[in-house]
Amino acid sequence: MPVLLLLAAVAFPAAAVNVDDLYTASVKVADKGPDARAEAFRMALEQVLVKVSGNSAALSDPDLKKQLDAPAQYVQEYRYEPLDEANAAAVGGPVAGAGSSGSGDGTTKTVQATHILKVTFAGPGIDSVLKKHGVVVWGRQRPEVLVWLAIDDGQQRYVVSSDGDTRAHRMLMRDAGARGLPVLLPLMDVTDRSRIEFVDISGGFFDAVRDASARYRSEISLVGHVHRAGGRWQADWTLLGVGDRRAWTASASGLAGAIGSGVHGVADRLAAAFAGHTGAQTALRVRVRAINSLGDYARVGSYLKSLVRVRSARVVEVHPHEAVFEVDLQGLPKDLERTVALGDMLEPVAQAPANAQDDGTGAGSSLGPAVPAGPGDMDNAGDEGGAVATGLGSSAARPEPGNGTATPAATTDTEGATATGIAGGAGSGVAPGDSGQNSGAAPGLDTQAPGQPAELLFRLVG
Repeated sequence: MPVLLLLAAVAFPAAAVNVDDLYTASVKVADKGPDARAEAFRMALEQVLVKVSGNSAALSDPDLKKQLDAPAQYVQEYRYEPLDEANAAAVGGPVAGAGSSGSGDGTTKTVQATHILKVTFAGPGIDSVLKKHGVVVWGRQRPEVLVWLAIDDGQQRYVVSSDGDTRAHRMLMRDAGARGLPVLLPLMDVTDRSRIEFVDISGGFFDAVRDASARYRSEISLVGHVHRAGGRWQADWTLLGVGDRRAWTASASGLAGAIGSGVHGVADRLAAAFAGHTGAQTALRVRVRAINSLGDYARVGSYLKSLVRVRSARVVEVHPHEAVFEVDLQGLPKDLERTVALGDMLEPVAQAPANAQDDGTGAGSSLGPAVPAGPGDMDNAGDEGGAVATGLGSSAARPEPGNGTATPAATTDTEGATATGIAGGAGSGVAPGDSGQNSGAAPGLDTQAPGQPAELLFRLVG
């Protein structure tokens, strides 16, 4: 018998958002000439490779970076748009073709942008390049992040809201768009203000944050406090709802760099959880219940083949109301769990108790009770090497984990902001003797017996 990996005790997000512009990027250009266009193609391809992979360090691979030398081969279409106040604010980064030119009097002047060049690349070509270099493509379906951002600029203090026309709001949305990160901002209406205050966000009172987040039905929250200190901008960030609570800090010369440190930090961490690196190839069995027609078989098969990391999927067993698929997976079973959890087609089910009468539909008492979580629940699970722990935690309030210690990892944003990330680790809320890798399954059920493929159990719901 294959080993069954239990998933029901892990709290996963209820929904995700489809990101439709993963392969499109916009760049400011100084003119419509071929030199500025070629430079813009390169800059746009760099943005798209980072956005599609979800990894800001993807281009640290010299071989992958060589693809930037000939970006035109991947271009599907492009168009120029006039530069106006609205799109100028929505497009960040340098201006293509904006080198210094002579002014005629021996001095130089900086060439300003005149247009926006919007470039769309061929998705299959980009995917192929990334996979060839061992980088997993983070799919279109991505978790939405609720952002609680408190700003103190030395003159006023405010929480960035969904309808706020502030520089911080524009910077946040611009950076999130560039990373392909769906974000949600709070309304900060009477209801929100009755549940949460500026000091709750700036002071890290996460119980209040979770309570206020409940109305938005978002499993993942990014909590940020950005403020002026010693002539620079300081940013403190905490990510809730993805395994262990993540915290990192940054210092930047400008507000844009401070806000960018939060957006890029959360995008990298979520990509590590839901895409990550390719890993070893795994043979896996996926058993799906509540399949009641030929159309259901076809839909589930097509769905599995469309998932990140799945190289192939085929039916190997057919039973009344149930089918078993053999999946060729690039990575580990937990990688598939995370990806499936983002969708609404399949949901995990628990192993039926020995005395249950299974009718094959995956409904009623045949599923048995949910398996209780182990000593360390998913919000307190450990994280090795800065990788985000398996599964998503519940947004409900719960006791806070201990502070613990960890090895900081320094990163630098585009404005020269230096960020230090805390990766969790010892003392992060995992009970004594717990390795921090508990996914909520009964002990020993997440190991694979020699010569036997692991098996995941789901029910068709979508």
